[in-house]
Amino acid sequence: MWGFRDFWDGNYRRFRSQHWCWDPDVWVSEGMRDKWMHIAHIYTGTNVQVYVNGTIRRDWIKDDIDTGNSYPLQFGRWTEEDNNLDRTFKGLLDDFRVYDDWLSPSDILSIYGNGSGDFQVVPTLEIPSVVDGSPVVGKIHFKRNGLPVEVNDFNVSADLSISNGMIDPSSLFYEGNGTYRFNFTLNQENLESQISLGAGAVTDRYSQGNEAATVSTRLMYRAVTRGQDLLAWWPFDDDVIGSGTVTGKTSNARVANLYNGTELSHYGKFGKGLKFDRTNSRSRMTINDGETVGLGNNWTFSAWVKNPLPPTANLRSTLFRGHYTQGGRDYDRFIVVRGSDRMLCFFDGDDGNGNNRYRSTGYEIDPLAFSGWHHFAVLAAGSRTNFYIDGKFVGDADRREQSTVKFVGNSSDNELFAEYLDDVRIYGVSLSFSEIAAVYGGGFGDQYPSFLIDFNTTRDSDPRLGQLLVGKDGNLVPMTGLVGTDFNLQAGSVDITPNSDGNYSLSLDLNGSYVGNTLSIDENVSVDNDGKPNEGFREEIYYHEIVYDEVHLVSRWAFDETNGSRIRDLGIAFNDGYLVGNSALVSGKFGNALSMDGSGDYMSVPRFSGTHKEGNFTISAWVYPTNLGYNSNVQDAAIFGADGNNADTVLVWYNVNGASTANRTFTFNIGTTSIGLNRLDGPDGLALQDRWQHVVAVMSGQGRKIYHNGVLAAESIGSDNIVTIEGNNVRVGAWSGSGDMDYEGLVDEVRFYKRSFTDVDISILYGLGNGDLGLTPVITLDHENSASTVSGTIEFLKFGQPQPISGLNPSDIGVDGGTINNVVSNGTGYDFDFVPSGHPSTARIGLPAGVVSSGVSESRAVSQSFLNAPSVTAEESLVLWYTFNDLNTSTMEMEDFSGNQADGLVSAGTLVPGKFAKALQLDPGEYLSVDGELLSLSQTFTLSL
Repeated sequence: MWGFRDFWDGNYRRFRSQHWCWDPDVWVSEGMRDKWMHIAHIYTGTNVQVYVNGTIRRDWIKDDIDTGNSYPLQFGRWTEEDNNLDRTFKGLLDDFRVYDDWLSPSDILSIYGNGSGDFQVVPTLEIPSVVDGSPVVGKIHFKRNGLPVEVNDFNVSADLSISNGMIDPSSLFYEGNGTYRFNFTLNQENLESQISLGAGAVTDRYSQGNEAATVSTRLMYRAVTRGQDLLAWWPFDDDVIGSGTVTGKTSNARVANLYNGTELSHYGKFGKGLKFDRTNSRSRMTINDGETVGLGNNWTFSAWVKNPLPPTANLRSTLFRGHYTQGGRDYDRFIVVRGSDRMLCFFDGDDGNGNNRYRSTGYEIDPLAFSGWHHFAVLAAGSRTNFYIDGKFVGDADRREQSTVKFVGNSSDNELFAEYLDDVRIYGVSLSFSEIAAVYGGGFGDQYPSFLIDFNTTRDSDPRLGQLLVGKDGNLVPMTGLVGTDFNLQAGSVDITPNSDGNYSLSLDLNGSYVGNTLSIDENVSVDNDGKPNEGFREEIYYHEIVYDEVHLVSRWAFDETNGSRIRDLGIAFNDGYLVGNSALVSGKFGNALSMDGSGDYMSVPRFSGTHKEGNFTISAWVYPTNLGYNSNVQDAAIFGADGNNADTVLVWYNVNGASTANRTFTFNIGTTSIGLNRLDGPDGLALQDRWQHVVAVMSGQGRKIYHNGVLAAESIGSDNIVTIEGNNVRVGAWSGSGDMDYEGLVDEVRFYKRSFTDVDISILYGLGNGDLGLTPVITLDHENSASTVSGTIEFLKFGQPQPISGLNPSDIGVDGGTINNVVSNGTGYDFDFVPSGHPSTARIGLPAGVVSSGVSESRAVSQSFLNAPSVTAEESLVLWYTFNDLNTSTMEMEDFSGNQADGLVSAGTLVPGKFAKALQLDPGEYLSVDGELLSLSQTFTLSL
């Protein structure tokens, strides 16, 4: 004997499964009253099993049951006891079956049919939960027992209903296998719409009707991932450039204000985006009061970020911040980078311990690894928070809080997160891993088709070659109508060649201009197969000469700009500089240079990226000081200075009073400037006025070095072996720690390398006075003798290595003070003979720019002077040497043969026979004068006459 009874027991949450005098309980936690429930009772021969709604609830071992028909089968009562409540049934029964075999779990699931059984017609509406555009394609599938079934007389107009929209009856198309396709349109954005099929609207060939089906959808600006669950969303594309507000695209249309230099920009990830003013610590986006975003227990934040800015060492950078303090202490912050250790954190403002408020993920954000666009997301995960970057899980924090969110991109002050933001979202649900990946979309996002470019040639290449990808939702998509002329390139042209769907070869003709270029394409110039138009795209193209050791080049400021206010960083860190005061761009050592007048002029580099707890770096600069002064500290001039005066201070400057008064040298300091061990002074008289010179400071652990014009000038051992500049502001031409540090003169090619350079590296940077840009011509001459003909060579070096070149025209060689002949190629350069005009005499040999090339590098202009005379005593220490053998009577200039370019000016006088060839004869009132600053004398000197 077997059966089910006592369904009312336990408030309809328990019944009994009786089999052969055994009466155990079966618990149904969801309850059974007033709803259809499917129950299956199975005997396998060894086990008694009970299933409820397709899932097994009990499984007993019972191998002694006799399944013979000993008693009649009865419905609604147990045996013949009609008056016993626990043995009678009150309710509805349907579809009773007995099988002569035990069924598998999958068979039971099929019978249950997810509540529809296995013979009712089950319709399924295939409609996206969020749609954009019009019309939208929908589908309906009819199945029975999981298999497609044909239905009779389906009429899309009569059988389907829709709210907030209309179904196009002419669009109905039968695809076969019980599937119909149709088009519909929705009227109003952000309004939930229902598409429904009533029960019994259609029948199959057995006249079995369908169960009801309903699906919800809504029209939104873009059909993004879980758009129906967005609390706030700012894509920025419909906002007006120049406006101080942005409006969200959810039903509440939240308005946010842009403060302190934050502005809409065409340089977003998908068309427009936000650009924050990195020079203003309060630059931010603030959601209006009354429209702030209240969070529940489940939430997700999402944003695209470009050029994240490192926080100061004692603070943090914040992407999302709450409106109110928690427990009167601090604000909750939802994506935070801690300055002291670069850790990605959740910030719990309610914790009484300030350090404990940082709930670290253990994931380090190195800003040098995050240039370009990246996707950041954080979500509530129970009592924890999960963090994602570029669609991948990177770590979690051990707390989860909820607040009312007001600030985006910054806290109220000094926590600026990045230079650019786009597609900012706040969800009222916790997205799944796959949904976060869908928002990222393989770098393309989840909106309309967008662009990715990967250049495979270096920045000195013209044309610039690369790969252009067009994709959506993680896949490349074919585009109709996309051609090269759709792109706009400032001062150039664009060519694209299709390789496959969404994959193009890209070629940019930059027109040989070293001016900054912008590559852009407007939105809506092409469409994909779904009719979705492309997103807008805009990106700066950097075109410049490659310099030595680009791999370790954090920052390089070449000053070859046209806008005159923003100085682009050509290194990997994008540490752009901004001109302050009357600083200006003028002709320099290489192209343009930065000119400063010594009174409030400098270049500011806010929130410097690079050098976090590191001890190996190199600072290089070409400088042209115009006022060395004598012994007043007012004449000190910073070349590179990190703000503040503390353990992380890094300062390179011209120092009037170095180790003692009037040293007029260069100094390199790491750490507090008041501690002598932190400072390395160069030798006396190292600095030269009104001349270009190359200055390099190297930190190598505790080691410190100063190089001047390619030669090691000073070295020492300091106290600290690590330093952090990252997150601090840097000035070129000034230092915040002193008002006496304003630079007067020119600077050019200022660089910061994340490596300690060697003597060989410095020699390459200096390039015998020609630097390391392009091909550097090096002219040598056997001039230290009195021969009538001497030999010479011309080599062309790239980063210190001779390059194989050809094609030099001897007529391109400029000569003064002699003649050149017999110019012959030697494979890596040219040999020549030189006949000087006399002894001693000065010869000047030079080449104009571009006379030869190697690859994309052209030769630089060069002019070198040689003294045709035997070597004199202590020639390396000469700062002035007049032989009086020649006088330029038109300018009355007397040439300096020391190589120091300290030419003198003769007021009157004549050349007469002298002790050695000629001498200068001066009568009373006549004299020769020279600018004493050019001698750079300090405390010791020797005068010989």
